[in-house]
Amino acid sequence: MYLQHKELSNRRLFRGLLQAANIPLVSELAIDDIHFDDFSLDVDAMITAALRMFMELGMVQKFKIDYETLCRWLLTVRKNYRMVLYHNWRHAFNVCQLMFAMLTTAGFQEILTEVEILAVIVGCLCHDLDHRGTNNAFQAKSDSALAQLYGTSATLEHHHFNHAVMILQSEGHNIFANLSSKEYSDLMQLLKQSILATDLTLYFERRTEFFELVSKGDYDWNIKSHRDVFRQPTLQWAALAELVAELVTSEFFEQGDRERSELKLTPSAIFDRNRKDELPRLQLEWIDSICMPLYQALVKVNAKLKPMLDLVAANRRKWEELHHKRLQVSFLLWVKIQKLLTNALGLFLHDYGEVGEIVVALLMPNPKGQRLEFWDMKRSPRSRAGLSLLAYCYYRLQEFELAAECYEQLSQMHPELEQYRLYQAQALYKACLYPEATRVSFLVDNPTYQTRVLRLQAAIKYSEGDLPGARSLVEQLLCGEDSERENDPDSMVNLGCLLYKEGHYEAACSKFLAALQASGYQPDLSYNLALAYYSSRQYAPALKHIADIIEHGIRQHPELGVGLTTEGIDIRSVGNTTVLHQTALVEAFNLKAAIEYQLRNFEVAQETLTDMPPRAEEELDPVTLHNQALMNMDARPTEGFEKLQFLLQQNPFPPETFGNLLLLYCKYEYFDLAADVLAENAHLTYKFLTPYLYDFLDAMITCQTAPEEAFIKLDGLAGMLTEQLRRLTKQVQEARYSRDDEIIKKVVNEYDETLEKYIPVLMAQAKIYWNLENYPMVEKIFRKSVEFCNDHDVWKLNVAHVLFMQENKYKEAIGFYEPIVKKNYDNILSVSAIVLANLCVSYIMTSQNEEAEELMRKIEKEEEQLSYGDPDKKIYHLCIVNLVIGTLYCAKGNYDFGISRVIKSLEPYHKKLGTDTWYYAKRCFLSLLENMSKHMIVLCDTVIEECVQFLEHCEFFGRNIPAVIEQPLEEERMHTGKNTVTYESRQLKALIYEIIGWNM
Repeated sequence: MYLQHKELSNRRLFRGLLQAANIPLVSELAIDDIHFDDFSLDVDAMITAALRMFMELGMVQKFKIDYETLCRWLLTVRKNYRMVLYHNWRHAFNVCQLMFAMLTTAGFQEILTEVEILAVIVGCLCHDLDHRGTNNAFQAKSDSALAQLYGTSATLEHHHFNHAVMILQSEGHNIFANLSSKEYSDLMQLLKQSILATDLTLYFERRTEFFELVSKGDYDWNIKSHRDVFRQPTLQWAALAELVAELVTSEFFEQGDRERSELKLTPSAIFDRNRKDELPRLQLEWIDSICMPLYQALVKVNAKLKPMLDLVAANRRKWEELHHKRLQVSFLLWVKIQKLLTNALGLFLHDYGEVGEIVVALLMPNPKGQRLEFWDMKRSPRSRAGLSLLAYCYYRLQEFELAAECYEQLSQMHPELEQYRLYQAQALYKACLYPEATRVSFLVDNPTYQTRVLRLQAAIKYSEGDLPGARSLVEQLLCGEDSERENDPDSMVNLGCLLYKEGHYEAACSKFLAALQASGYQPDLSYNLALAYYSSRQYAPALKHIADIIEHGIRQHPELGVGLTTEGIDIRSVGNTTVLHQTALVEAFNLKAAIEYQLRNFEVAQETLTDMPPRAEEELDPVTLHNQALMNMDARPTEGFEKLQFLLQQNPFPPETFGNLLLLYCKYEYFDLAADVLAENAHLTYKFLTPYLYDFLDAMITCQTAPEEAFIKLDGLAGMLTEQLRRLTKQVQEARYSRDDEIIKKVVNEYDETLEKYIPVLMAQAKIYWNLENYPMVEKIFRKSVEFCNDHDVWKLNVAHVLFMQENKYKEAIGFYEPIVKKNYDNILSVSAIVLANLCVSYIMTSQNEEAEELMRKIEKEEEQLSYGDPDKKIYHLCIVNLVIGTLYCAKGNYDFGISRVIKSLEPYHKKLGTDTWYYAKRCFLSLLENMSKHMIVLCDTVIEECVQFLEHCEFFGRNIPAVIEQPLEEERMHTGKNTVTYESRQLKALIYEIIGWNM
């Protein structure tokens, strides 16, 4: 559906582009301004702006470029840019825009020939075609297909040029078709030179010639060789000026991640996200060595380019500020490390020398700009003490990879001290580098460390999901100790963790409880116990232990600011400190939020997440980020999808992330995206998706293109689940007969879990026919499942809806709606407004008007009570009930009463007008206008005046109310000015005037 929409959008844009008169002028687009805002245009507007550049430079007329071919070529060029972070279509357009500004504003149009201008503009748009987000060096290191095809010199640039040629040679895309053979030959040669010149290696080789020409000042633009020296690097000038640091850095970091994970290489500093603190220094070096000399030379050539130099200078000042801030942060980190050293290693320092005799600077430059590491008084570059302290501090600050590097150096310097290898393995384990940790742990041969090594190897196996291997090592540990060892807290915790992972939650609870009793209160143990209770659906004891953790955390560490964010108090981040980790507060709040979410207390779940100690978003752990995405999905779906997609790229990520992302794609009907994620992450399918979930997702994705095939797949899945339900029903009966309460409890829980799997499958089957408006077939599907689902609220609600939609079964619909409403009668606003509205309509259609009025009075009374406590809160229940009743009368042709009911339902407008209520109201008005235009009904003037007055009120109060809630991942966004109730109410008012012939 998403891809189809995109293709439709492209066709619509193509038709729009063919109307050349509709292309905005240069002054409207501001594309001749060097200070042009890169993000002021969306992807479609960039196409129209590019067209305007061709027209403004006279290239369409001069080279007789077919206008339709040019439009098609531009759209295809855009399509052939990949969705990478930086080297994408927006980057290509921005380089082209800056080149256009240099040509027009700075007068370079007078220096270059017309063929050269065409070559550089086309080169700008094509210079990064099909860029993969990695550089030439990566192609060479990975021996990629491109490197094998083009060699290791300007690999990508050759590929970009060949891709450009391929597009030009495609049918209907040759914008150079009307050039003479000489012009065509010259142009292609110039285009190749321009694109290849964007390779920095070639640029560095040729820039000296340009600088020498400028410094001498004896250049003559009428001489072709001088023009070539100037023209060839022009694309590189524009590209360098357009660098967006945040985006290009993110792309570099992604390449660095791939170098580390795929090529097993350590990336250079600018590609290494672990060294991102060095970014300001690196950017300053880049600006000083590359950018400033270049733009200073350009200003000498043409003073009109001074704004570009000013931009570079301003950019440098920003990076310099960041650099100084980093130095301050480094100093604070140094102070923090000194505290750690003083508190934890005071005795060691005393033995080694005075604290002042060791200088810790963590790569912070001294006032003279020299780089310091660890010094003793003799400034030993390979100080064991210094490296050991640095490693310890890195470990305590949770910089585990850096700690591992230090310990690796120590183990190489002192191979006789095997504890350094053990510490290195521990640091690698904490950094989730399990294969490396395992390899290093096997290098520790000292019998003294055997127990610790076995524990570490067991933990690694456990984290990798190798439970048999972990259990074997734990049992080996137990056998190697005395017989009492099995009953010590550590052993009980190890066994409890294994039992938990194996799904034996009750047995795991017993082990954790015994360990807790033996060792006394420990937050992490209490959390383990709460987690085991949660997994066995024993929410009450789980919440009790969570409350204990939170209470201890608040009492012992008030500085962590628990609950302050929820209360609206702005408090700084507490960071990911060791203290926070020891309190287990983050884990406890996440587990509490999960329990509240399972109990459908969604608001409480959201508040629970904000109750945890405040941290910046970049400091959040994966579980918290996952839960935030999931629990705020209805309110902020775009943000939720971004977080889940980000998590999927991390190692490790919460196991539920993969399945939840796919399910949410299906929920929002992004079936193509779900299929892409499944295909791109096939290695995760067997690890994180159960056979049931995989089959269900497969069927859901198939629904888009082959609903009949999808129904068959779902039917097979439903058949398997019904067999399981029948088997479990029989087991429950047998257990009751034998009066075995434990088995009854276990089987009933299994039955409930199977039923929760069956319901989504059943609803997916029903939705296929619901979308076809074949409601009798939907009812038939539901009737087949009554044996298992007759007590399930979701099933009863959907049965009620399908009976209601058939319009002749209102009495039967009442039988299903009424129990839902009466169950929540004391808190009637917790019931969905549409359920209340449908029940009222069903009462009216079966002549039970008194019941309908009583229900509406109850809703009105509760809304009034709620408004006393929160006068500004918008409550739509009674409004939607009245809107649905008004819609019913309009559908029956009684527009006088129906429209009046609709109008009155939205009073007062500041509390009742919203996106949902406007949706119901405008449908009635559109139906009214349709019938009026067909002369099927006639309204009196008073009703028409009432309608106009209503729309004027909506126009006034609806300025900031969206008329449509847009899908979260849509590329094509509605114009913000048009997506308002105000805009649509004006349209409806204009239609009324047009139909009735009133002149305004």
